[in-house]
Amino acid sequence: MKQNSLSSDFAMRDKWQNHRSSAIFPIHIRENTDLRILAFDYWKIKNNIDDVSVVYRMYNQKGELVNTVSYKIINEHNDFSVKEILGSDDFDGMIEVEYNSSSNVKFAFPGITAIYEANGCVSAVHSAGRVKNSHEAYTKSTSKETNWLCKFNDGITPFFHIFNGQENLEQPLTIQIELRNFNNEIIKSIKHQTKCSNAFSSQIIFIDDIFDTSNLGNDIFCIVTLVSNSVFPRLVCGNYHKSKEFLEVTHSFPLVQNKDYISPPIKDNCIHSLMACVKPKNMQCLLTSFPTNIKAQMKAQVSIKSKHNTENKVIDWNSGDNALEIKLEDEQDEILTVGLAEDNIPSRLNTSFRYSIKNTNSLYSTDIASGAKSWVYPASYNHWGYGLMSKEFDTVVLMTNVPHCADDITNASGVLNIFFNLNNKKYHIKKDIQINGNSYLIVYISDILTDIDWGVGAIHSLSWYLEMQNKNIYTDWLSFTKDGRICGDHGF
Repeated sequence: MKQNSLSSDFAMRDKWQNHRSSAIFPIHIRENTDLRILAFDYWKIKNNIDDVSVVYRMYNQKGELVNTVSYKIINEHNDFSVKEILGSDDFDGMIEVEYNSSSNVKFAFPGITAIYEANGCVSAVHSAGRVKNSHEAYTKSTSKETNWLCKFNDGITPFFHIFNGQENLEQPLTIQIELRNFNNEIIKSIKHQTKCSNAFSSQIIFIDDIFDTSNLGNDIFCIVTLVSNSVFPRLVCGNYHKSKEFLEVTHSFPLVQNKDYISPPIKDNCIHSLMACVKPKNMQCLLTSFPTNIKAQMKAQVSIKSKHNTENKVIDWNSGDNALEIKLEDEQDEILTVGLAEDNIPSRLNTSFRYSIKNTNSLYSTDIASGAKSWVYPASYNHWGYGLMSKEFDTVVLMTNVPHCADDITNASGVLNIFFNLNNKKYHIKKDIQINGNSYLIVYISDILTDIDWGVGAIHSLSWYLEMQNKNIYTDWLSFTKDGRICGDHGF
């Protein structure tokens, strides 16, 4: 699949005309599992568009439509249970979530998140793959989808979900599957014929059904090569915990093949590209950039700061040959920044952030698909995301205020809005916030909603919306329990 330069992609956004945005998510319903679609009405609250409607279409694996639900978006926070509509304890297939408006929504993919629940475990992934809109070119192209860590622990296998668009195929879709180590060496490879041939057919493919995985170690990632024309083939993928029937999800990124490098910043005392993340004190975080980016020999300027310690170091890194890994595990809150300030820095440096809970034996983690932010990214003052709350679950919103240029270091202020529905009542809670320059802020939702009784058993969802007066803010969110269950994603 042809990739445009990052700067041209951003320039094209002003020309986008879309009245439909959509996303595809796999369905894997069992007795104690569910798939929930969380949607914040950013169309109205951020963009002043108040005529958005949604259509949920649920297909079985053969592509047969089994149920449809549609309504106008009227609530700020929306939580749709797939299991509740299907009324089944055994269903595999996919859901297409489609939003329509008479206004230009610009983005063809919506800012929504799917929550996979299974036997008390949770995982989250935002919109990724989709069926193309009618005005988009149905051009046959090949994509290499990759960029998630494969877990081969006992009872866990990697997986990915493939799907077909609105056209029947003459032959079932054939794909190439590769497993590679962190030195980018191929360990296993096979051409595999899937079951996808009908329109809207789909399949979850488990890696241990394809390869003998008994002797595979850690530090392995997967590349899936597939041909598509009527779909945008980002894959929901991750690792499947068999005993829990739990899809621990993320989404793929394409293998970066376009030699697109960042032009130098127009100001002095600036870095070309930046990675930043915050780790709360009860967690650990592993930043991984797989060797799936274009080759570039770089010196990564790494800074790790906690309350009592600062560590600065330089890591030699070739982004196309070797993985970059940095672990945060201090007992205190930490902020990590990775600055890249040389010529020939790739515009796209895809990165995963794997958070997990410290001092547990949990095998659960996030795998937040993100990446370095180059200085050409457009300014963004508003951010939103989601979260889960219960007697056991808390949600934390992580914010960094780290600019590319030294002259732009300044304190940032804004308002964090929280929306949720509980006991047939709609809530909107506001909190003023301030983030020091070149620093971070960690906000636990439970510290704001101190008077809310979440009841027993159910896991409730919420949307948060951050309105800032400054442009250098990046956000993530995590929902977690003390015993090691966790999910999360970056903010929109």
